[in-house]
Amino acid sequence: FAFAAGRKARALFIALVYAHTLELSAADMTGVSHGGIINMMSADAQKLFEISQFMHLFWAGPLQIVIATAFLISVIGLPSLAGVGVLFLIGPLNLFMAELKRIVRAKHMPLMDARVRLCNEVLAGIRVVKLFSWEMPFMETIREARKAQLKFVFRELYLFTIVISVLILTPGLASLATF
Repeated sequence: FAFAAGRKARALFIALVYAHTLELSAADMTGVSHGGIINMMSADAQKLFEISQFMHLFWAGPLQIVIATAFLISVIGLPSLAGVGVLFLIGPLNLFMAELKRIVRAKHMPLMDARVRLCNEVLAGIRVVKLFSWEMPFMETIREARKAQLKFVFRELYLFTIVISVLILTPGLASLATF
């Protein structure tokens, strides 16, 4: 159900942004880049899709933690609280990593918008670019913009790797602390 709802929300969001963009006049569009609109329609709509799959964790997550802790205490005894403590200590690390990702993403998005805007401008004026044989200079400019953007893509991937590593190590660390 959540997957289908997220897919519908993403499609609705894209349709609403597209419909609103069509209604805007040229004066309304000053200061708004096409790259920003395309970015909103793709990246932001994808976030709506992703959050719909995890929204039930806000109420189910704490409930699962309480029930699982009660079961662990009844089976293992008080030493199980050491493992639960490790899980709670990992929480602030996850929040820190999420904040780092948000900072990197905030620096990445303007570069992505600039590259998309540059590509759109080149495509819009492709006849002039071809007429004056400006393909190579524009290609180099786009390459440089992509190169600057890739630095932040790799930083995001490194952060993602660390988060996944912590995710994989956490159950083992909790078990080690328990026993």
